[in-house]
Amino acid sequence: MDSLTAMELKNGVQTNLGIDIPIVKFIEGTTIAALANELNGQLTQRDGEQVRDLLGDTQVSQTGGENSSWIEGEI
Repeated sequence: MDSLTAMELKNGVQTNLGIDIPIVKFIEGTTIAALANELNGQLTQRDGEQVRDLLGDTQVSQTGGENSSWIEGEI
């Protein structure tokens, strides 16, 4: 892959998925499978952080209120 194609692919991934992969990963001859694994790992990490943020917000907003036992039952 030439450098122009690598930059287009990198920018497409960043624009469409919000994932920033170093350009060297594209240029150094990385396989499609390795890039897919890198993307999957970063997406999984980002999704896990978003879930933790959502659960943390729910638990904080519901603790001490009348719904706190409902949250414990649902978890």
